[in-house]
Amino acid sequence: MRILMKNIGMVSEADVVVDTITVIAGENNTGKSTIGKSIYAFLEGLRLVEQNAETNKIISIRRQLAPLDSLVVHARFGRNKNNDNKKQSALLEVAEHIDKLEMSIYRELEYTGDLIDSVSGKNIKKMISEAQEIERILNDKKGVLGDDLYSRAIQLVENLLEMLQIDAKHISIKQRSLQRIFDSEFGRKISSIFAGSEDSFVKIFSDGISSEISFVENKVSEKGLKIEHKNESGVIYIDNPFILDDINFDRFRRKSERYSHKDVLLSRLNVNEEQINLFEETYNRVKFQELFDGILDEDLVFSEGNLVYGDSSKNYAFDAENLATGLKSFAIIKMLLASGELADTEMLILDEPEIHLHPEWQLRYAELIVLLQVNYGLKVLITSHSPYFVEAIELFSKKHNISKSVRFYQTAVEKRSAKILDVTEQLVLIYNSLAKPYITLEELRDDVNGDD
Repeated sequence: MRILMKNIGMVSEADVVVDTITVIAGENNTGKSTIGKSIYAFLEGLRLVEQNAETNKIISIRRQLAPLDSLVVHARFGRNKNNDNKKQSALLEVAEHIDKLEMSIYRELEYTGDLIDSVSGKNIKKMISEAQEIERILNDKKGVLGDDLYSRAIQLVENLLEMLQIDAKHISIKQRSLQRIFDSEFGRKISSIFAGSEDSFVKIFSDGISSEISFVENKVSEKGLKIEHKNESGVIYIDNPFILDDINFDRFRRKSERYSHKDVLLSRLNVNEEQINLFEETYNRVKFQELFDGILDEDLVFSEGNLVYGDSSKNYAFDAENLATGLKSFAIIKMLLASGELADTEMLILDEPEIHLHPEWQLRYAELIVLLQVNYGLKVLITSHSPYFVEAIELFSKKHNISKSVRFYQTAVEKRSAKILDVTEQLVLIYNSLAKPYITLEELRDDVNGDD
């Protein structure tokens, strides 16, 4: 996969390839996170367009149907319930088709309580057919129903048919969905403030197809929107291990549309135990346990509504939010492995994963990431400012025979904007840059110990 960017955030120019593992190294505030956020927003936006468009349409249809249902119910059983037989018969016929239409809607929506999870999108034709039948009955029975009831009912049915026939994936709907997710990542400041009138865009190329999103004054341009990719697997973006502190609260939130990488990650971590594939969970436990040994020796499970770590049967389990920060970094990966979420993901983005890790644990984490790529074929994008971590990725990639497809990039800042440079064949540039603090300390040590 190749990603081209221009004038997004503080990045003026980037041409990045992510096939297996790609590392972007650089100092703080040099545009590293902008790359990850842009890729996340575009790829996850494509998934959400596919996933939410039909769901939103069905929800709107259900809302549009409600006043028609209420009108018919009131006409049948309200103060005028003593209608003549012909009118009651006509109303009953309309009510039967409303019931069929409601059944089609409920087949579309999978429920957990009143929370909408997914939509299949296969019953729209049936819904149109039922709505057209209601329209036919109303027109046939106009004289029986009376002008007032007929005019109100026929208007509601016409609105319903109009809504049913709108393409849920119309370009303007895609535009607004992508706008929401980019806004969630960039706080509505997407285009570079230093670019002037220059174009701002993100382009993605893979498997012979391309998608493009352009921005004009921080708004997604409908004219510059081209979508050919279908990303059904989505993206996991991890930038903060403290997300585990929010997981217990998140279990009680409505599963409405989620756009930010934090909300999407929380939804992936909040998997009910009965949804976990026990075979896959056991396989992963055996496959990767060596890398967790001595770090996370116990399991993370939901007990009485809270995520806990330890063995509750031996009375030493405690809330996961009390885990050390470094442990949380490993815990997130372990949970995603157990739930099968990593196996169902196209790309894993890790923003400065080394921040809360001791150098030894950085090495363990780096090998874990390499093995995840090897075993699941994930595309992995890593941003880092740790020479330990960058070198660990380099060496473990060689150890596990994927080094030929691993790419390394370095940020370069000039006049308040950043470019992303391919330094795969010149890794010494990264190490020299990130090693400057160590050289400074060596020089300081020589100065302070000069008289010894």
